[in-house]
Amino acid sequence: MTRIECPSEAWDRYLDGEELAHCPTDADMLDGLDAYGHLTWCVGYDVDDDHDGDWIACFDFEVFDHPERGVLVAYHTVVNSDSGGFVDTLESGVVEADKAPLNLPDYWASIGQEHGGWTDADCEDASRVNAEWNKALRAAIEAAAEGSDGSRSGRPVGL
Repeated sequence: MTRIECPSEAWDRYLDGEELAHCPTDADMLDGLDAYGHLTWCVGYDVDDDHDGDWIACFDFEVFDHPERGVLVAYHTVVNSDSGGFVDTLESGVVEADKAPLNLPDYWASIGQEHGGWTDADCEDASRVNAEWNKALRAAIEAAAEGSDGSRSGRPVGL
């Protein structure tokens, strides 16, 4: 015997499908990031003498409230060295909120400090940037978890 589906069940299934059809894929979420473009969160050093080099890592994230996967964090890390002549993606991904890349600037700063002329001021700036990154990331995750508009940018307004 074939079960007859209640019209309201069919409508609910249709709406669920429509909602998912308009959700960004992981690639869509990553494509919207621009760590090097807005330079909001950056750590690194720049020595006046071109022979000593420079190194800067830039970070970006966006938080999404996905109807099936929950709160997701898309993040992107780019490194730039004018003296080395390159800009390259170091790391990117989409993770669940409980695996959010907290302390990401600190992690890459510690790697960068192995290679160059970091001053005390550069290290203090990196620590400040890491704290600001963590604060903004946590706030965006909390806003998404509270059911805001479904997509919250991690970029601070006005910077």
